[in-house]
Amino acid sequence: MTFGFEDRFKGIEGIRVARIDSWDEAKAYLNQIKAGTRKANKLPFNTIIIDPVGRAGAMIEQWVCKKCAVDALSDIEWGQGYSMVENEFNSYVDDLNSIGFNVNFVAHGKLATIKPPHGKEYDIFQPDVPKKMIYKTQGEADFICYLDVVREVDEETGKAVAKRRLYLQNYADFQLKVPIKGLPDYIEYTEVEDGVTQFLEAFHKAVDFSQGENDNKQDNFIANITDNDDVVKKEEVEDDATKLTKLQDRAAEVRENNLKKNGG
Repeated sequence: MTFGFEDRFKGIEGIRVARIDSWDEAKAYLNQIKAGTRKANKLPFNTIIIDPVGRAGAMIEQWVCKKCAVDALSDIEWGQGYSMVENEFNSYVDDLNSIGFNVNFVAHGKLATIKPPHGKEYDIFQPDVPKKMIYKTQGEADFICYLDVVREVDEETGKAVAKRRLYLQNYADFQLKVPIKGLPDYIEYTEVEDGVTQFLEAFHKAVDFSQGENDNKQDNFIANITDNDDVVKKEEVEDDATKLTKLQDRAAEVRENNLKKNGG
């Protein structure tokens, strides 16, 4: 289910959208979902997409200003208005998570200039999200991807063909984030279903790759553990519980010997 904070979903076939025009509507819809899931004792769907999250943030700002009877967040003393926006958004997402929904975010892109303390400044495309909402939308996110449309000339027809390209990693022009190794730099497709299939295939391959890499690291670590120059085999490595028991037995033995020495 998509919480649509913009009116741009009419042309997308098969999508389920809850059209939201104000933050009061968003809160009312959340209350409806809470009541519905309690009554049915099950989730009507698994994932909720907030799209676009920047527009949702603008609605929260309007809601906070109206609540505090001010024209702008800066009119609220001590910068509390910005914290109110952050807390309201975080609470909303946490409520959805607590019900059992996965929450994903879609944002427009914007060109930002990064000014590092040392070195030259540079431009990068990044999600258009209010600063106070960045931690929730980007810090806690596993994936930050950038979807673009590229046009390439078909060698047979000589005509330009538009394709969707989902950038995943290794592109300095975009702010990207992936949690595992082994993913391709980008996925290119024309039909949405094909893009979903490619992404899932790439994800599962990357998981297998990462798991194999972790297994190799563990094997190499175990092979480097030696006792009197004898390599310890994997099956001989003690678990934490066994080690703790041996340490406790050794401590008891040392304590008993000390008591004997002192005439105890």
